[in-house]
Amino acid sequence: MRNRLVAIKYFYRECTIYHLIFTTLSLNIFLDDNPSIYAYIFWTKVIGYAFTFGIYQMSRHRYFYFFYNLHVGKTFMLMSSIVLDVILMILLMLIIQLIVN
Repeated sequence: MRNRLVAIKYFYRECTIYHLIFTTLSLNIFLDDNPSIYAYIFWTKVIGYAFTFGIYQMSRHRYFYFFYNLHVGKTFMLMSSIVLDVILMILLMLIIQLIVN
């Protein structure tokens, strides 16, 4: 269990800047008064996740050996990063909704 937490911490720290870029784009979309706003936010985040994992896969592919030694796979790291980012996005959307209204 501790190995997985260490892996999540390091992997999310590496991807944070990319997640924040796409989160700010999504929050800008959220401020519009468009009925299909959630579809745009969803696809912005999906493109962001694909971009982030693709960049990480291409530039840091040897870094995955660190996670393999912790017995943590790529799928677990990607899913944990997505879950953490979705929780962060929902919290930010709720805060913005409370501030705006």
